[in-house]
Amino acid sequence: MSDIALWLQLFAIEYGYFGSFVISIISNLILFVPIPYLIIIFALSTVLDPLILGLVSALGATIGKIIIYHIGKSGRRILKESQKKKLEFARLIMEKYGPIAIFIMAATPVPDDILYIPLGMMRFDLLRFFIYTLLGKIVLTLIISLGGYFSITWISYLLGGESVWGMMVTIIFIALSVYVTAKMDWEALFYKYFSPKETKK
Repeated sequence: MSDIALWLQLFAIEYGYFGSFVISIISNLILFVPIPYLIIIFALSTVLDPLILGLVSALGATIGKIIIYHIGKSGRRILKESQKKKLEFARLIMEKYGPIAIFIMAATPVPDDILYIPLGMMRFDLLRFFIYTLLGKIVLTLIISLGGYFSITWISYLLGGESVWGMMVTIIFIALSVYVTAKMDWEALFYKYFSPKETKK
C-alpha cells in the first residue's frame, strides 16, 4: 500500500489539479482498499490554490461514489422479488431522510460506502444522491485543503492513515449494511413509523 500511495502522490504532484481529480475518483471507487487521497490533498494545498484543489477533488470523489452507487444498484439483481418490493419502502423512507445522512457521511472521513451501496440497492434518486454527496465532499475537501494551506496541524491527525484493522472493520460494516438492507422488513417499518396518518387509518 505504501508503494501505491507514493505513486499516487507523485502522480498528483506531476499533474496538479488533474492529478488530484483522478486520484479522488480512484480513491473513492475502490472498495476495501484505503487510498489516502485526503493526505495527498493536504500536501498539495501548499503548492496549489486550496479552493480550486478542494472543489476539483470533491467532484472527483463524488464521481467515484456515483460508481459505488451503481455497484449497489447492480447488486439488486441477486435479490428476491419480495426483497425488491420491500426495498421500495426503504427508498420512500430514504427519499425523506436520506439527504442529510448522505451529506453527513460525505462531509466526514468515514467509510461512507456502508450507506451508499444500500442506497444504490434501493434505487435512491440519483440526482439527489449526486447533489448531496457533492456538497458533503466539498465541505470535506475544502477543510482538508484549507487546513494544509494555513498549516492547521491538528487536521493532519485526522488523516492518520488506514490500518489493516480499519480496513477489516470497513469490510465488516459494508457486509452488515448490505445484509440488513436486504433482510429488513422495510414495508412494516414504513407503515408503522413513516406513512401519512391517513394511510394508517
